[in-house]
Amino acid sequence: MDDYVILDLAWDRQTIRDSEGAILELLRGKDYDLDWVKMGESFAKFEKMIFRHETPCFQNFKKNIDFETFEIVATNENSTHYFKDKSNVYLKYYNQEYILEGANPNTFRILDIEKGLATDTTRYFYFEKIIPFDLSKATILNDFYTLSDDTIFFCFQEIAGANSDSFMVLRENLGKDKNHVYFKKEIVDGADCETFHILKGCVNSEYYEGMGYTFYAKDKLMAYFIDATSKTIKPIKSKSLSEFRFEIIDEKGYCIDNEYRYYFGKRYKK
Repeated sequence: MDDYVILDLAWDRQTIRDSEGAILELLRGKDYDLDWVKMGESFAKFEKMIFRHETPCFQNFKKNIDFETFEIVATNENSTHYFKDKSNVYLKYYNQEYILEGANPNTFRILDIEKGLATDTTRYFYFEKIIPFDLSKATILNDFYTLSDDTIFFCFQEIAGANSDSFMVLRENLGKDKNHVYFKKEIVDGADCETFHILKGCVNSEYYEGMGYTFYAKDKLMAYFIDATSKTIKPIKSKSLSEFRFEIIDEKGYCIDNEYRYYFGKRYKK
C-alpha cells in the first residue's frame, strides 16, 4: 500500500485514505512498524528503544535494559511509572529516570504508588531511594514522619537528635519534641517548643486561598508563616504578639496584629 494519504496520525495508529478513496485505520505494530510493541499507558518498545508516545525514555540506561523482557510493573498514569526486566527495576518519575539500586525484579512489588513505596521483600524503597530500616516494623506517624527503633525520620531521612519519646506531628511536615520545633527535618532556629502552636482557624476551617499548605503559628517569642512547599519557615516579628491572630476575609487568609495585616507572610499596613 504505497499510494495513500494520511488523514490522522496518532502515536499508535493512523487513519489513511487509499488510492481508491477508502478510509482505513491502521494499527502500529500490526499493520506497519511490525517490530513496534505497545506496552500500555502510552509506553512502547521499538528498535531497541523505549518510548512514551513519541518521546524516547531511559536513554541513559540503554546498555542496562534487556528489551525483550522489559515490561511495565505499575503506573499511576500521570507521574510515577515502574518497569522491570530480567535484571533490574526502573522508575520514571515525571521527567526523572532511575534504576532502583539492588532491587530484585523477581520479587519487586508496589506498596503504594502514590507515595512511592515499594519492596522486593529484602528492602524497602521510597521512589528511587532505599529506606534505611524495615518499614514493616516502623510506626508511620503521617505521610512524612516515621518512627523506627527510637529514631524519627522525615521522608525516610533521619532527623539527628530528635527525641522519639516526646516527638509529635503538628501538621504535615511540621513537628516538635521536648527540645525543638522541626520544619521537615531541620530545626526551626529560636522557636520555643513548649509554647509553639498553629493558630486557630488555619486548619479545619472554611476555605481560604492557600488552605492546606499555608498556615501561621506562634510561640512566646514570635510568629511564623509556614508554606509547606517552601524550604524554610518565615519568622514574623510582631510588636503585639499577644494580639496576633488569623482571620478569613473574602476567602483570603490573613494574620492581623495591632499594627499590620499579613498576607502569605508579607506585611502590609492596615
